[in-house]
Amino acid sequence: NYKSPCLMPYYLATHNTKIRTIIDSEMPSDLKRKVKVAINNFLASRTSDDHGDIAIDVLRAIRDEATLLMERQTIFDAFDSDALKFYDGDDNLIMQVERIKKLLNVIDCSRCVTMDGSSTIEAVIEISKDYNMKNVKHSIRLTFKFKREKVRMENNDMRPSTSQSNPSITNENSDLHRKYPNSPTHVTYDIEYAKDYGEKKRLLTIEVHAKNDYPSAEQAIPMDDDDTTDSLENETEEFVEDESNIIMQESKAVQDSMSVVSEEKSGADQYAAYVDDETLQDFLESAGLELNAENSLFFLMTFPFYEHEWDIFGFLLDCVFGDDDGSDDYEDIMSDESCADDDGS
Repeated sequence: NYKSPCLMPYYLATHNTKIRTIIDSEMPSDLKRKVKVAINNFLASRTSDDHGDIAIDVLRAIRDEATLLMERQTIFDAFDSDALKFYDGDDNLIMQVERIKKLLNVIDCSRCVTMDGSSTIEAVIEISKDYNMKNVKHSIRLTFKFKREKVRMENNDMRPSTSQSNPSITNENSDLHRKYPNSPTHVTYDIEYAKDYGEKKRLLTIEVHAKNDYPSAEQAIPMDDDDTTDSLENETEEFVEDESNIIMQESKAVQDSMSVVSEEKSGADQYAAYVDDETLQDFLESAGLELNAENSLFFLMTFPFYEHEWDIFGFLLDCVFGDDDGSDDYEDIMSDESCADDDGS
């Protein structure tokens, strides 16, 4: 019931959208119908006297396994699309990735976005053992942890004052997001590696401190090299075993590593990244992957378990392969260990 000709396109578009929505909801696709029939048949067979399963348990298992299979397909699609240009026409890299895809399963994955502007992605993938692996009895596991959270300003710096052990602070941050949506943001991404259900070792970590809840228009700047590198090399998280539960506690080193933004660069985001070259080399050898330093990071960052709003992969490459001496040492270490393996063989 539009009153002006200029509103006709909007009216028609809105009206047609509503019609399409009703049609989609009332007329399911052939694929959906077949999936529904398959689920109902499987449900009927599992709840029969022969098996005696409870219907809700069967449906819950279907939901959980379908979610994990979907996450695995997302990984496959990420490698197939090669958005990071990892392969670059190298057939050897393609063959190595295809081998890993055949052995890969997603064990656990959760994605959560809250009303206060926070976001978390946690995933665990398992790569089963094959004849190419070394010193592995059962499998290799990679754990991915991405976190984006709102933080409060303290004395005009970018220090996060949130604490998992203090619910009142979390509530204050929720109120802060509603009153001031463009409050500072803290982004972290970690990848850990373990063999045969053993101790987790950190492969890499990336950290971003932003003045707003979106990337700054100014060019991001690295944090103080000395202080940040020392703190990132230390354990940033402590795993405390309490009976059968593992309680993750943030280390004070994380907060101490955050530098104050100077007045002239107050609008720029800050970043830091660290790669444990020894752990990375151990992962590559154990998994039977023949990748150089750069390709190994492209391989790990292709897994789709982080948000792309901030260029955290670019920050990682800048910190590791920048012009500083540390990045050269990293490349030398990876190269020397690869040569040593070749000589040993």
